[in-house]
Amino acid sequence: MRRLAYDVFDTPLGSVVVAASSKGIAAVALAGARERGAVVAGLARTLDASLTPEHHRLVARAGKQLAQYFAGNRRTFELVLDLDGSEFSRRVWASIGTIPHGATLSYAELATAIGRPDAVRAVANACGRNPAPILIPCHRVIASDGSLGGYSAGITVKRRLLTLERGSGADLPLFALADQRDQQTRRNKATDHALDALDEGLKTWLLARLEDNPALATAWMTVSEWADAVFDAVDEHDLAAIMRLVVWRAQQRGDHPPSIEQVGRELLETVAGPAILSHRASGPIWAAALQAAFWLREPREVERIGAQLLSHARPARATTTAVMKILRRVLDGRLPTTASLRERAVDLWLEVGQVAPSDDSGPDAFEAAGLWREAAMQAEAQLAAGDGDRLALLEELARCYEAMGDLDAAIDSVQSLWLETEEVRWSTELRRLKGKVTPDGPSGVG
Repeated sequence: MRRLAYDVFDTPLGSVVVAASSKGIAAVALAGARERGAVVAGLARTLDASLTPEHHRLVARAGKQLAQYFAGNRRTFELVLDLDGSEFSRRVWASIGTIPHGATLSYAELATAIGRPDAVRAVANACGRNPAPILIPCHRVIASDGSLGGYSAGITVKRRLLTLERGSGADLPLFALADQRDQQTRRNKATDHALDALDEGLKTWLLARLEDNPALATAWMTVSEWADAVFDAVDEHDLAAIMRLVVWRAQQRGDHPPSIEQVGRELLETVAGPAILSHRASGPIWAAALQAAFWLREPREVERIGAQLLSHARPARATTTAVMKILRRVLDGRLPTTASLRERAVDLWLEVGQVAPSDDSGPDAFEAAGLWREAAMQAEAQLAAGDGDRLALLEELARCYEAMGDLDAAIDSVQSLWLETEEVRWSTELRRLKGKVTPDGPSGVG
């Protein structure tokens, strides 16, 4: 049995336990609000080691560097590690260590990086067994669809770590700034292309309206006349870019300026509607129309777009992917709308996921948005249908039910995990949850 020294450090994420051998850092555990003693005991069982609370120069150095990291003054760690794991896991962890601060990599990309593109599931499992989170930044590994995926300390902690690293634009590393600028350049090119497709009169009319000068614009033609002319003048991709420009300009203003809102409403009702109802719409126009409908707080249009999409036996994958991206923005609050429409977005997310299942239709998006009940319902549905990774779904259910305050259900999920895997960490988690139900009672697993 190895003998390790440990210390506990306070961080913005709660307590962090760091343990080290004479050779290097052996483990990091994100305790959060959990009782420190229970976390240390669980770590000892997981590592099959005896942990002693004593000063250790490597542990002290790790604590100092973690404090610098959380203060935003450190991007890489300069620590010797002494980790226990298989050769494959070590390859995965080493590759994770090369992901730059503020960047992310998908599980599939990570599998390719280690020369095993066929081993995505095994790579994800190795991430879950990472003994030194933060130092080995597995929080930077996400799902291929851009969702957060799993994390040993929970999705909330993973999101907070990524937010900490990304920070404001001024604090981003050069590669991230370049990526941001590249995305903005592509959006600008699409918008410029769309505006160039308009004749000078239509273009000038729109720009006057967007600059909140409706009197000048209306002097040439009404909003309805302009929208009809635009519909005849551009293709769907340009039309989608114009609609995105209208919504972006309104959001930039921070309110619902009537002159801009009227343009968006007219585009949605007289342009996007016929395009979708004619069954010739592509992914960009579906997404742009749905974005405008949520922004305009138009339940009738949201219902119409949703019903038309779901009427297709097999919607194109590009269409459902584009729609899911808009729904995700509604769920996580980046696209503001009413409470009732946000609830409709939840329903639509589930409905689209049933018609066209994808990696993006899982419960993690609900969890990321704090919609614990919806995330649990989706995970339960996938379990019942035999879809997805059973262990990952049980872990997700445990987090959701605990966040909802349904500790009995959370205990049931963890009990299943413990029985199916026999991993010590689930025994420890079971004791913790049972301790929350009866803090003064017995906490043994039984």
